[in-house]
Amino acid sequence: MKRLAAGADEREFIKVPTIRPKRVISEFETSPREREVTRSQQEVEWAQVRELFARPWWTDVWAIQAAVLAKSLVFMCGPDTATWDSVKKVKTIPNKSSAEVFDINLNSSDPVFETFHAIKRLREKRIADQWDVSIYELMYDFRHLSCENQRDKIYAFLSIGSNIPGLDIIPNYNDSTTTARAYTDFARKILHDTGSLDILNCAWEWRRGLANTHPTASSLDEMSSLPSWVPNWTTKTPHDPTPLLNWSSSDPLYSAAGSLMKAQLRSHPNPSTLVLGGIRFDQITILSDPWHPSTLTISRPSALAEWEPLALTPHATCPYNGARDEALWRTYTTDFTGTASAPPHHSAYLECWYDRVGWTPTTLDRREVIPKWTKHITHLHKQSHSTRNPLRLAKNSLHLVVHGEAEYGAYLQRIQAACAHRRLLVTRRGWMGLAPWNAEVGDVVVVLYGGKTPYVLRPRKLPGEYEFVGECFVQGIMGGEALGWEFATAAARDFRIC
Repeated sequence: MKRLAAGADEREFIKVPTIRPKRVISEFETSPREREVTRSQQEVEWAQVRELFARPWWTDVWAIQAAVLAKSLVFMCGPDTATWDSVKKVKTIPNKSSAEVFDINLNSSDPVFETFHAIKRLREKRIADQWDVSIYELMYDFRHLSCENQRDKIYAFLSIGSNIPGLDIIPNYNDSTTTARAYTDFARKILHDTGSLDILNCAWEWRRGLANTHPTASSLDEMSSLPSWVPNWTTKTPHDPTPLLNWSSSDPLYSAAGSLMKAQLRSHPNPSTLVLGGIRFDQITILSDPWHPSTLTISRPSALAEWEPLALTPHATCPYNGARDEALWRTYTTDFTGTASAPPHHSAYLECWYDRVGWTPTTLDRREVIPKWTKHITHLHKQSHSTRNPLRLAKNSLHLVVHGEAEYGAYLQRIQAACAHRRLLVTRRGWMGLAPWNAEVGDVVVVLYGGKTPYVLRPRKLPGEYEFVGECFVQGIMGGEALGWEFATAAARDFRIC
């Protein structure tokens, strides 16, 4: 780590055996139309480019720090070299099955290029002097990369994470300290030094997810002693969701425990037990099946359609004053709080996404999709705003035609990020939201002091002890409303999380 940090102003040379990157890249930079080559030739060259990005360097966790801090990156193969600037210009060969509509590609991207695109984004931020990347974001996004010692999943990012200035973490490679203990000590120090619970938003159920996909994975044994509240940085499972928090934002989009409330950590003789103050807000009584999508769709999938009747079930004391349909579409999008909350007329986007009338074309050709979508969204907008000023209605309708495609695409991506690998929850008092995919009926929703989101905890046999399940979204309490609840004082307590 010291070597890389000290060499921040030097070149980073990446040796790439077997292929000749300079020749391949220089030949591939021009577009297929300009070069007039056959598709088979393109595919051969593209296979060579893919091999460049499949080299082990791209899977090394330390490559992120090297790539971000180095002034220039050079790929070397014998006498040939290729600069980073030439590599990042490489264009993909159009896939026959690809479909780009609403300003997004609806097909899953090639995982070979995942690290490349991430490094590209990070280098652009550093070069533009706009480095606002959180250490939580770095550790969460790159936990799938490899390293000789799993503690490097933390240490490799200490010098480039932006949101915890002055964090005094000394790398500990002592063989007498396990990786699980190192992760626990790191998480506890972060909580203590920052007074924020943001690191808890990185903790998810990994044992069941890993056992289902890799039943012999060594991480199951190596990290068996890891407490439920400590993130496991050693592995990534197919069911890991996108965290609710944007850690790099200076203006938090959620503040469930209030913007000024600090974490209340209590001492405990067992270092694996975390004791936090907070409010026991409610208990989960209804849960949908979890949604584990593989691709992005332009209308609501059948799995999410099954959530609707669960959410709209009437409650005697509905916290939404009967407007459960609005609460549901805001839940689908994990709506922000305050001035960042979506305007009411955006409900037309969600109603279009519901696709109750079957407007969605059978193909994803944008020449067929966009006209049908424009006609339907305009109709929905007029229906829901029939009493409005005609001039304002015409202005908003024009806005939908001009900007609606991009806004609708943004909602598609938000819904995918929010709902994927989660399940709909409804509480005893009628609150609705999104819970981790492994949540169970009987789990409790809590607001922990210092947390930007609510969390789901699972009561254990010993009174006052809980297992950490994960972060959650609950429509209506993401902006600190739970602190003003009439029974908040009576519901306040300490939670011993094991």
